Amino acid sequence: MITDQFGKKWYKGNLHTHSTNSDGRLSPEEVIRLYREEGYDFLALTDHWFMGKERQEENFLLLSGAEYDVGNNVRDGIYHVLSLIHISEPTRRTPISYAVFCLKKKRDKASAQQDLRLQKKKKVL
Repeated sequence: MITDQFGKKWYKGNLHTHSTNSDGRLSPEEVIRLYREEGYDFLALTDHWFMGKERQEENFLLLSGAEYDVGNNVRDGIYHVLSLIHISEPTRRTPISYAVFCLKKKRDKASAQQDLRLQKKKKVL
């Protein structure tokens, strides 16, 4: 944490990091150690489809998080959603599936609209 010239406190952190729980090169403990050694105040391990565990240590906060991807190809859209959960908010795990559902619905609607535009274009030609 640093304090600026106006007395405001700023915390150094990373909200999107991967470990060997998905496609990262370091184990979760190695990632945490690295960020602590570099003076970070907080970190969120956001591995693909893997919800890590949160914990509070002296001068360091580890947030529980995950990265979810929705979509099969670039044409239809691929969406990435980061989910972060703080220790004091364990009930927020449920809305994650709702958020993924909403993204899929939005993607399907956009894909249907694109198909309709292409059909109209073919009729004009």
